[in-house]
Amino acid sequence: MPYEKRILVIDDDIGMADLLGDFCEALGFEVRCVTDGREALRAAIDFRPHLITLDIEMPYVNGYEVLRQLRGHPATDGTPVMVVSGMIDEGKINSSHVQRKLIKPVRYADFAKNLKSLIERPG
Repeated sequence: MPYEKRILVIDDDIGMADLLGDFCEALGFEVRCVTDGREALRAAIDFRPHLITLDIEMPYVNGYEVLRQLRGHPATDGTPVMVVSGMIDEGKINSSHVQRKLIKPVRYADFAKNLKSLIERPG
């Protein structure tokens, strides 16, 4: 049975990306993981996810820049983003650009509740 929804996980920590990917798969979603912010926009355009989870603290291209790129491209400007990071500078995130923020470590129940509320919303 094909998946109905796709989720892109962007996190430079391979273990965390795999864990979040496993969470998403357990919830019945197709998942793609990207561990380098430099590849995030291209992956989002190619994969066309229904939701993106985004780490902020990444080398090369951090999550704030990835978010700026996602919001600046017509293929990804409306895709819901859930930030999942160890540290979030609220002053650097426009609340209209991010639908949820979770601080690591993330519990499965919290992750699942937030993800489902975003991906199952109408529109």
